[in-house]
Amino acid sequence: RYAYGAAKRIAEVEHFGRKGEKFKAMRQSVEARGNRGEVDIMQNIHEHIVGTIHKDPARNFSPKTKNLVNDMMAWQTASKIALGTATIQNVTQFMISSALEAGYWRFFKGVMSLANPKVRKLIKQSGATEYSMLTELLGINSKTRMSSIIATKLSKGTGFTGINKINQWTAAATGKIFIQDLHKMANKSRIKLRQQWAKGKLAKLGIDYRKKLDDSSMAHGVNRFAKDTNLQKDILKDPLMMNNPRSQWYTQFDRFGLRQFKFIDKVLREDVK
Repeated sequence: RYAYGAAKRIAEVEHFGRKGEKFKAMRQSVEARGNRGEVDIMQNIHEHIVGTIHKDPARNFSPKTKNLVNDMMAWQTASKIALGTATIQNVTQFMISSALEAGYWRFFKGVMSLANPKVRKLIKQSGATEYSMLTELLGINSKTRMSSIIATKLSKGTGFTGINKINQWTAAATGKIFIQDLHKMANKSRIKLRQQWAKGKLAKLGIDYRKKLDDSSMAHGVNRFAKDTNLQKDILKDPLMMNNPRSQWYTQFDRFGLRQFKFIDKVLREDVK
């Protein structure tokens, strides 16, 4: 947890500045062009990323109401997820996520590659296995509220947490195989359409096909692939309403359905092209 917090702070300083000066400069630049609507969106996204939105009284419930809402979210998580009813669906999640995106053969090759300590080390360093679906479902008080602690223990006991972790590892391993194949295809395929398809896929994973694959670019791509295929939280892709402190209790489970729909729609459209 401390390592994650330190890494998050380093990233914030790198992109926004130690005291937010880089973000302020970007915001002023957009304001100078008269794009007030874009400024509001930028500010909203920034507050979500750094977490200040959860400390803003104007955007949160009163402490008493907030505790009630958190307990309600914990109850919904415990009854709909943690009692084991979602574990079976989670076991087959790879079929409509990582395997669907990369192909089943690459998925099985990826699973087999996890026997290699070097592959496991790269995946661990990429941060692809750090995400917690329960933390997203339960909110920021997942480790302090008793109701949330109970839901967390039930999720572990029924296997949901374990299966979710396995999905993260297998998605990351699949992503590694996929990226290697895409890089080779983008540079060596004689079929122009295949080259263009591979280049587009790599670009969306943040990888430049013209550069040699190294551990840094591979770790970045693996993280991105695992995050996208496991339907993880992405402020830039989710409707802002779904991550608003006052409305996220209402959209607690809807966000995953929306992400799954958008993911399958994206994959089908790209493959058809």
